[in-house]
Amino acid sequence: PTTKARPATPSISRPLIGREAELEQLDQLGLGDARLVTITGPAGVGKTSLARAYFRVAESGASGDHSGAVFCDLTWARGPADIVTAVTHAVGFNLSGVPGASSESAALGEALAGRDQLLLVLDCFEQIVDCAAQTLGLWLAAAPTLRVVVTSRAPLGLAGESLLSLETLSLPPGPALSASWDLLEEPAQRAIAQCAVFAGSFSESAACAVVAADSAGPSPLGDVLKALVAASWLERLDDSAAGDGPHFVLAQTVRAF
Repeated sequence: PTTKARPATPSISRPLIGREAELEQLDQLGLGDARLVTITGPAGVGKTSLARAYFRVAESGASGDHSGAVFCDLTWARGPADIVTAVTHAVGFNLSGVPGASSESAALGEALAGRDQLLLVLDCFEQIVDCAAQTLGLWLAAAPTLRVVVTSRAPLGLAGESLLSLETLSLPPGPALSASWDLLEEPAQRAIAQCAVFAGSFSESAACAVVAADSAGPSPLGDVLKALVAASWLERLDDSAAGDGPHFVLAQTVRAF
């Protein structure tokens, strides 16, 4: 297949805090026989942060024998066609160069077979788990050297799948908490300080009302809140019955800090 330039992968400058052991475990799985590793866990536990950290390691050539690594955000995907479109675009394939394939997914599998030792990191697969067999299952069968790391709240249920389950991190007390605070970027520190006015839980829209317009820096406030959840400074609660999206609450150790 012909290729074109891939879009830039979102850069994540914040450090990976508290997941060093899981990153090492993920690296060992990638160096072993596992061709499909699914990082599972509840919303906000840090699956995306871990996957992106592993992607950066693989992209730098410091992990395994991968000829290349591709990160693909599937948050918006709702069906097989969306998955194929997103991955095709991320890898930079033109599937018109794969004649005779029975479907676009099959064509993508044939194209992936031509990229030896490629690593795909697919983020946010939970809403399309029922599409795994006709996409990932097909591609892994067609491309024997392909390796895939997926983040999902639930396992995919595919043959050969290895699971890496994440538990919620607990913030360290005392001096260690101060050190973790120092690692936060200034916009995140300001957002935490301003959200401390809430005695209980709060929605993203409520946070927007109290966080100064310039406090989140260049990133949208929603991204800052997501990063703080991943680092365990905030806890993400289930979506509100009022329909105003997810609610957040400061961890008790943070409020005391």
